[in-house]
Amino acid sequence: MKKSTKIVAALGIAAGIGIAALPLGTFALDPDATSPATKDVEVELTISSGVGIASSKNKCDAEMLPNATATCAHTVTIASNTGSAKLEVASKEGDSNLTKDVSNYIESAAGEVAAGTSKWNITATGGTVSSAVTNAAVPGATDTALLLHSGTFTGDKVVNITYNFGTSASQVAGVYSDILTYTVTAL
Repeated sequence: MKKSTKIVAALGIAAGIGIAALPLGTFALDPDATSPATKDVEVELTISSGVGIASSKNKCDAEMLPNATATCAHTVTIASNTGSAKLEVASKEGDSNLTKDVSNYIESAAGEVAAGTSKWNITATGGTVSSAVTNAAVPGATDTALLLHSGTFTGDKVVNITYNFGTSASQVAGVYSDILTYTVTAL
């Protein structure tokens, strides 16, 4: 063999032995140790601020005759790990009328709902602003949302929602609907 070939072979063998010996040296046992070896591991959990919302119903519906009144109720439960939050509601798209078709709708309007009037609205109890949410008109999608709760609470906060409906004597038969969006925001 040439001298350069012998050198490369010797370096290859030395490198192989060195790499093989590395893990043994890293975890070498201490022959003088009289107690167990220990290693500390830090465990860390980061909890971000968060809010949650749930409704007792995905659809709140009522059936009624013309020239009558009806209600439909459900609860909205909010949670926040910041200790405070606000709950708002508005129509998901467009205005907040309950619509059957272009010319047949029931307007969302504030005030008492009575037989003979074609209107609907919302009442919320259990929120911190409940006095302001009695027979309130539901805002349209581009309007300022209606505030149902704003403040501190421990655990979950339950807000009771009632939709109030009134129909006129000439109300056209059919299904009238709108989709509402409830939004909870941490404060």
